[in-house]
Amino acid sequence: MAQRVKKTLKKLKPKKKKSDVGGWHYQVVHRTLPNDEDWFAVHEAHLNDAGEIFAITENPMAAQAGTLEGVKRELKHMLEDAKAYGVFDQKGPFAAKAKPKRTKR
Repeated sequence: MAQRVKKTLKKLKPKKKKSDVGGWHYQVVHRTLPNDEDWFAVHEAHLNDAGEIFAITENPMAAQAGTLEGVKRELKHMLEDAKAYGVFDQKGPFAAKAKPKRTKR
Protein backbone atom coordinates (compact mmCIF):
# COMPACT_ATOMS: atom_id res chain seq x y z
CA MET A 1 0.00 0.00 0.00
CA ALA A 2 2.74 2.47 0.96
CA GLN A 3 4.56 1.92 -2.37
CA ARG A 4 1.40 2.71 -4.34
CA VAL A 5 0.80 5.88 -2.34
CA LYS A 6 4.40 7.04 -2.80
CA LYS A 7 4.18 6.50 -6.57
CA THR A 8 0.90 8.43 -6.68
CA LEU A 9 2.36 11.28 -4.63
CA LYS A 10 5.29 11.65 -7.03
CA LYS A 11 2.87 12.13 -9.92
CA LEU A 12 0.74 14.72 -8.09
CA LYS A 13 2.81 17.87 -7.87
CA PRO A 14 0.94 21.02 -6.80
CA LYS A 15 0.32 23.38 -9.68
CA LYS A 16 0.81 27.12 -9.27
CA LYS A 17 -1.44 29.83 -10.61
CA LYS A 18 -0.53 33.51 -10.73
CA SER A 19 -3.57 34.29 -8.58
CA ASP A 20 -2.17 32.02 -5.83
CA VAL A 21 0.70 34.37 -4.93
CA GLY A 22 0.28 35.46 -1.32
CA GLY A 23 -3.10 33.72 -1.02
CA TRP A 24 -4.35 30.30 0.01
CA HIS A 25 -6.11 27.24 -1.37
CA TYR A 26 -7.50 23.95 -0.11
CA GLN A 27 -4.84 21.24 -0.16
CA VAL A 28 -5.14 17.48 0.20
CA VAL A 29 -2.46 16.44 2.70
CA HIS A 30 -1.11 12.90 3.02
CA ARG A 31 0.46 11.72 6.23
CA THR A 32 1.50 8.33 7.51
CA LEU A 33 0.10 7.55 10.94
CA PRO A 34 2.22 5.92 13.68
CA ASN A 35 0.69 2.52 12.77
CA ASP A 36 1.93 3.01 9.14
CA GLU A 37 -1.62 3.68 7.89
CA ASP A 38 -1.91 6.28 5.11
CA TRP A 39 -4.26 9.17 5.88
CA PHE A 40 -5.55 11.91 3.57
CA ALA A 41 -7.43 15.07 4.60
CA VAL A 42 -8.25 18.53 3.24
CA HIS A 43 -6.38 21.47 4.83
CA GLU A 44 -5.81 25.12 3.94
CA ALA A 45 -2.41 25.84 2.39
CA HIS A 46 -1.13 29.42 2.72
CA LEU A 47 1.28 30.73 0.10
CA ASN A 48 4.16 33.18 0.20
CA ASP A 49 4.81 35.88 -2.40
CA ALA A 50 6.57 33.33 -4.61
CA GLY A 51 3.42 31.16 -4.67
CA GLU A 52 5.00 28.42 -2.52
CA ILE A 53 3.31 26.76 0.45
CA PHE A 54 4.73 28.16 3.67
CA ALA A 55 2.01 27.07 6.12
CA ILE A 56 -0.72 24.45 6.32
CA THR A 57 -3.50 24.32 8.89
CA GLU A 58 -2.74 21.80 11.62
CA ASN A 59 -6.25 20.34 11.57
CA PRO A 60 -8.32 19.36 8.52
CA MET A 61 -10.99 21.79 7.33
CA ALA A 62 -14.70 21.12 7.63
CA ALA A 63 -17.13 22.17 4.93
CA GLN A 64 -19.47 24.43 6.85
CA ALA A 65 -21.74 27.35 6.07
CA GLY A 66 -25.01 28.95 7.12
CA THR A 67 -26.98 27.17 4.40
CA LEU A 68 -27.01 23.85 2.57
CA GLU A 69 -26.09 25.70 -0.65
CA GLY A 70 -23.13 27.26 1.15
CA VAL A 71 -21.89 23.83 2.25
CA LYS A 72 -22.25 22.57 -1.33
CA ARG A 73 -20.22 25.56 -2.57
CA GLU A 74 -17.45 24.81 -0.04
CA LEU A 75 -17.38 21.13 -1.01
CA LYS A 76 -17.18 22.07 -4.70
CA HIS A 77 -14.32 24.50 -3.93
CA MET A 78 -12.47 21.75 -1.99
CA LEU A 79 -12.92 19.27 -4.85
CA GLU A 80 -11.76 21.78 -7.49
CA ASP A 81 -8.63 22.59 -5.44
CA ALA A 82 -7.95 18.87 -4.81
CA LYS A 83 -7.97 18.33 -8.58
CA ALA A 84 -5.88 21.44 -9.29
CA TYR A 85 -3.19 21.04 -6.60
CA GLY A 86 -2.87 17.30 -6.03
CA VAL A 87 -1.48 15.90 -2.78
CA PHE A 88 1.03 17.45 -0.39
CA ASP A 89 3.06 14.75 1.37
CA GLN A 90 3.58 15.75 4.98
CA LYS A 91 6.73 14.41 6.52
CA GLY A 92 6.94 15.12 10.23
CA PRO A 93 5.00 17.78 12.12
CA PHE A 94 3.51 20.77 10.29
CA ALA A 95 5.49 23.25 12.32
CA ALA A 96 8.07 22.81 14.99
CA LYS A 97 8.50 25.69 17.38
CA ALA A 98 12.12 26.61 17.69
CA LYS A 99 13.34 27.58 21.08
CA PRO A 100 14.26 31.26 21.10
CA LYS A 101 17.96 31.95 21.31
CA ARG A 102 19.00 33.68 24.48
CA THR A 103 21.08 36.75 24.01
CA LYS A 104 23.58 37.99 26.50
CA ARG A 105 23.02 41.47 27.80
